[in-house]
Amino acid sequence: MEGFQIDREEAGYFRHFFQSDTGKGQSEHSTIDTAIMVVGALFCRNTFDDLAIKKEADALWQSIDWELALADLRGRKLHMVIEDGKPKANTVTSLFNEYYLLADLIREAQLQKRGESDLIRFQDLPKWKNEGVTLLSDWRKVPYCSFLIQFPFYLSHEGARDPDFAEFVRAQAVADQRASMRWNGIPCYWGNGAGTLPGGGYRANLYSEKSRLAGAANRIDRLLLDALWVGRQSSKIGDEVLCGRDTIHLPCDQRVTLKRASSLHDCPLIRRRSDSFWQS
Repeated sequence: MEGFQIDREEAGYFRHFFQSDTGKGQSEHSTIDTAIMVVGALFCRNTFDDLAIKKEADALWQSIDWELALADLRGRKLHMVIEDGKPKANTVTSLFNEYYLLADLIREAQLQKRGESDLIRFQDLPKWKNEGVTLLSDWRKVPYCSFLIQFPFYLSHEGARDPDFAEFVRAQAVADQRASMRWNGIPCYWGNGAGTLPGGGYRANLYSEKSRLAGAANRIDRLLLDALWVGRQSSKIGDEVLCGRDTIHLPCDQRVTLKRASSLHDCPLIRRRSDSFWQS
């Protein structure tokens, strides 16, 4: 687009916010928001058989110094902001939630460069028991909203292809719905996401909190969680539930129509579970 020049810093990271008409902005150069954008590009690269998309996605991937975001060698700590080719002081966060996407890209960059990586794996993430259900968490071991379980691991290669991921999503659905039943007594009114509050501000609620966010984020979380809930007894989640039907039946006789994939090859979730990070 004429007049548009995206604002990036020396190591290739993008700003969190920028003007859609000029590409300029005043916000920080964010590691996680850069990672989310690149993950979206790679998802498209691996889904659509289009040489132009693959070329642009590859160029975007290669233009960023991913390892610069590491705050310790195993990736338990990550830098949130990079400015002028260097991590900004006092912007370190712990690995979990969406920052797992950043770690996933750093791991892949290391594997491409050296053939090995010491970053912690999906299997190494903390887990805890909540009333008999095993949930993913971080060191705080608190009842996070479903958004923090669904979103980052579904979009990471290692998380999405791990068979335990579907089990953790199901467990999250059980815990979330169980907590919601205690507040409202209605089995179909559940699913706690992250989003903008009616009075302003952003929040990712714990599922144990009575305050329930209203907005698209809840419904998106719940769509996938309900789909996996329906498939609790299914050994082939992607085939029989997400890809195999035009309509799935949810609790309380609700129905949600999904775009049906013509084959497993066409289903993004299944494609992300392939053995290779890259689709040729």
